[in-house]
Amino acid sequence: MAGQVVMQGFVNFRIPIWLRRLATLIPALAAIYLGLNPTMTLVVSQVVLSFTLPIPVITLIVFTRNRALMGKLVNHPAVTALAIGCAAIILLLNVVLLYQTFGGQLPTFG
Repeated sequence: MAGQVVMQGFVNFRIPIWLRRLATLIPALAAIYLGLNPTMTLVVSQVVLSFTLPIPVITLIVFTRNRALMGKLVNHPAVTALAIGCAAIILLLNVVLLYQTFGGQLPTFG
């Protein structure tokens, strides 16, 4: 949703609904046709999707801290710092998720 808002509101770029639905349907049909393991396919697809989340989040942070763009509704520096911290946590968790999904083991402490 955030990426759609950025694209439609700030960049003035719209993708027709039929094209969006086709783009989401083709990979699913390809996975079915290839006979891939449904559970692993779902896990990998969610890992890939989780890496697209930081892009609109970071874009929105940049936009909402810009006084020229937001006017009096600009984020307070503390809110911006909190948002940057959240984005950093999302990125860190994505790196851990990618590492674990593709066979890595995180060290255990204790």
